[in-house]
Amino acid sequence: MTAHGDPDLIGAKNAFTIEDVRAFWDSIADEYLHESESLADAHFQRFDRAFAHFQPRDGSKALNVWSRNGEAVAYFRRLAPNVELVNAEVSPRLIQQAQARHPQEVFVQTDLVPLEFPDEEFDFVLSLETLEHAPDPLGFLLELRRVLKPGGRLVLSCPPASAELPLRIYERLFPNHGEGPHRFLRSREVKRLLHAAGLKVLCHESTLFLPVGPRWLRRLDPIVERVVARTPLAELGIRQFYVCQRRQIARPGYPSRATVHAAGKRRPATAQGDSRRSWRDLIRDVVATDLCTRCGTCVGVCPSGVLEIAPDDEDCLPAAVRPDACARCGLCREVCPGREVSFAAVRAAAADAPIRSDLLGPVRRIRAVHARDPEVRRAGASGGAVTAILRDLLARGEITGAVVLDAHPDFPWRPWPRIARAEEEILRAAQSKYCATPTNVVLRQIEADSDRLAVVALPCQIHAWRTLERRGHPALRAVRLIVGLYCGNQLHFGATRSFLRRHGVRDVSEVAAIHYRDGPWPGSVRCRLRDGRTFAVPKFHFNQLISSYVVGRCLLCADLASEGADLSAADAWDAPAEDGGWSLLVSRTARGEAVASEMVARGVLRAEEIELDRAVAMHAHGLDLKKTGAPLRIRRLVRRGRAAPRYDLVGSPASLRRRAMEWCVGWHFRILRTRSARWLLDRIPFALLGSAYSAARWVWRRSAANRFGNRSAWGGAASPSEHHP
Repeated sequence: MTAHGDPDLIGAKNAFTIEDVRAFWDSIADEYLHESESLADAHFQRFDRAFAHFQPRDGSKALNVWSRNGEAVAYFRRLAPNVELVNAEVSPRLIQQAQARHPQEVFVQTDLVPLEFPDEEFDFVLSLETLEHAPDPLGFLLELRRVLKPGGRLVLSCPPASAELPLRIYERLFPNHGEGPHRFLRSREVKRLLHAAGLKVLCHESTLFLPVGPRWLRRLDPIVERVVARTPLAELGIRQFYVCQRRQIARPGYPSRATVHAAGKRRPATAQGDSRRSWRDLIRDVVATDLCTRCGTCVGVCPSGVLEIAPDDEDCLPAAVRPDACARCGLCREVCPGREVSFAAVRAAAADAPIRSDLLGPVRRIRAVHARDPEVRRAGASGGAVTAILRDLLARGEITGAVVLDAHPDFPWRPWPRIARAEEEILRAAQSKYCATPTNVVLRQIEADSDRLAVVALPCQIHAWRTLERRGHPALRAVRLIVGLYCGNQLHFGATRSFLRRHGVRDVSEVAAIHYRDGPWPGSVRCRLRDGRTFAVPKFHFNQLISSYVVGRCLLCADLASEGADLSAADAWDAPAEDGGWSLLVSRTARGEAVASEMVARGVLRAEEIELDRAVAMHAHGLDLKKTGAPLRIRRLVRRGRAAPRYDLVGSPASLRRRAMEWCVGWHFRILRTRSARWLLDRIPFALLGSAYSAARWVWRRSAANRFGNRSAWGGAASPSEHHP
């Protein structure tokens, strides 16, 4: 029997209750052992496999939940006779059987949520075939994390969603006790739940592909497992194992749980915050539905430190590290740019701009610029314009710091946001970072009454800054200038890992530094190892990894040019590059234009005026991806009943040819983002595919530029009629 709420919402609770689960297991307790022994190989395989990853030590404390009739006890005692073991079980009848078999052991009844144990009580937790029976899967995993000590290990197993049909067939053909109330989850869903609960997945294994049949057939199971391990067929393994570790993130300075709960109870529901909302709504509506932009806003604005994104978390997704501290203010969900963006509100700061382009947003002036300081120009991704502006503003005391990305001090391979307060720190943070990074976590570091900051951010991150500005968030009082970078997409850290693997680096701890736009423009992705070795690939060759590692939400974003910024910056692709790169600088607000004009007048930047049509043509392929492609993808998701972001934009008209192209683009991303495609691409030299990707990009750019130049194809987005007095 299956029973569940909404199967598409990972954070949702199931429709069945713990009483339903307990009643079922009490009813089949007497036959459970006999039927389990009839499938001895498949049944006991879970213990053999689990304890291969789970090495309890004498003197350590372990929890087995749920323990059923105590079958795991013998394994514990064989490996560590003196381990302090607690067995938690839902069914009183199974506890009676287990206590009769192991009278010296401790068995306690549990409701799974909550677990009746103190915080940080256990070194190890074993949970085999339990998650699918938990009425509240996320709540259960949060409890497992709570009772684990920092750095403690969890070994969890559960069947995948693909096991539902084989189970139904097996139940009809053979006598068995059945599964009772349950919901099998896809392995991807389980990983998202583990992450949201603050548990780091160290290892995921798919096992038991041939659970029944003749003995000679079952002996082939290890071979099948090895063959399909890196392919989508791995989801067919009847038993999925997850070896996890509790994340420990120090968060000093936050109020106690009692203080937070008291504040939450006193806070009334207002238009600014729904007191019924909690971080679980964010996980359910945004993270679980793949709408998270990885901007970090939810972490930065949380008043009680419930959410965190760990620097070593390659998924760059929020996790609940202090779930009980939630004040239920709803702020994390309300300001999230993943679900909904009002472009009218985002562009409001530049409402009086003389040019309003459907493609580029509000525009006052467009320039091709580069820093006059040769050192700054060489250090930058293109012309060094953003670095030059920030350094000059800081040197003259216009700002006290700048929000930028730099290498994390403990993880040098990981870009991480910081507030740079010295010119050398700004220079060190120059260049683009092709890795999803939660810039907006710095919101919690801003001193609203003393800081004067410039912010360098991506479009989705700026959407959140503008939302907070409208709400009167105190951190925005410190912001003097928002500089937006053009952004076609963000990449999972897996792209960097692929780059490292292709050069023989399996352990990221060997990395001393990574520069994503190193050397002469347009630059190369260069890595320096701790032993002094270096290697690099051209930037355009690195672009091939976009197909396999793009963040899914980026394909639904309709903002390439950071339309909500004061100043937007990008590569000026068709500017002369004999003596170095140039930056495209778009001023949008009066504040942004004042800064740009002053930098040119004071000789900080060299500038040339750029026409709107030329600026569009430089990035026509990216604009086509965002302005034409994203609405098509969103409409396709809506037709399928899938979650999609909401915009107050009218999508561009798309010809039949463009729709056909979008169909090809969609399948291109679906195929190349699979594990098997990634495995194959890791074995192909960068140069072999790099040239093909560069050629495809050039063709796309030319084709899109021609379409955007044709008024009938875009409604005159770049035409003189868009100029307003």
